[in-house]
Amino acid sequence: MIDVITKYFPEITERQREQFAALYDLYVDWNAKINVISRKDITNLYEHHVLHSLAIAKFIRFKDGTNVLDFGTGGGFPGIPLAIIYPQANFKMIDGTGKKIKVATEVANAIGLENVLPQHKRGEEEKGKFDFIVSRAVMPLPDLMKIVRKNIAKDNHNALENGVIVLKGGNLNEELQPFSKVAIVENLSQWFTEAWFEEKNLIYVPTVGTTIPHRNVGVFGAGRVLIMPAAEGTGVIAGSSVRTVLELAGIKDVRAKSIGSNNTANMAYAAIEGLKNMMTVEKVSKLRGKTKEEILG
Repeated sequence: MIDVITKYFPEITERQREQFAALYDLYVDWNAKINVISRKDITNLYEHHVLHSLAIAKFIRFKDGTNVLDFGTGGGFPGIPLAIIYPQANFKMIDGTGKKIKVATEVANAIGLENVLPQHKRGEEEKGKFDFIVSRAVMPLPDLMKIVRKNIAKDNHNALENGVIVLKGGNLNEELQPFSKVAIVENLSQWFTEAWFEEKNLIYVPTVGTTIPHRNVGVFGAGRVLIMPAAEGTGVIAGSSVRTVLELAGIKDVRAKSIGSNNTANMAYAAIEGLKNMMTVEKVSKLRGKTKEEILG
């Protein structure tokens, strides 16, 4: 059954093969007691859940010692597959439903994972700092960013800036609006040939400290909003409609000022346009076909 895993990850060790192979019987058993996977979908465990989770491993190779928070892990996805692939990284897996965390805990213990910490906890309650937050379609991206922004560590240790990596399907246009020029969106079919992955995506939203990478002017109709970086601890200084947009985008420290129409709708959409045009080193390097190091000189 794990052929679909070894097809794309042929380099895994025998120990990792054994751990992946053990997942099916464990999840079938636990799923009969506590429903964490649709019973109609349990036969697709490896493709729809395990391999889907491992799309993150195709996007980034976590360095040893990387700290990852699996937000809304449910029965252990994407945390458990990632913890198997990256035994030297650390994974905290949280979920607000205690029964689901019990499944994740029991499965992790059964396969001998020592680099995971499953915990019954809501995201709002989590105070720790992590290099990356990972999640599988738990909630709309703006809502997720608003909750987890506090949990992203400042210092970067990986090839990519610390940030949020989520796996989602469907139409993402609306929820990506505040992040569309900052986020990197990758379709999973570039890594996996199975038809199921054709409408599945990975979204990476990097952070630049607690603020935005540079000042920018957003324009929508007669609305013009100047958005400016701010020092840590400044908070969000902006009018009500613009403040709402900035907070939903997960930005903690920023200043914004209307320099055009005071129409609240125009200002909100102008703020969205301003955020859409933000550029990070990752985005520039991707567009120019260069490495981050080449861009930075």
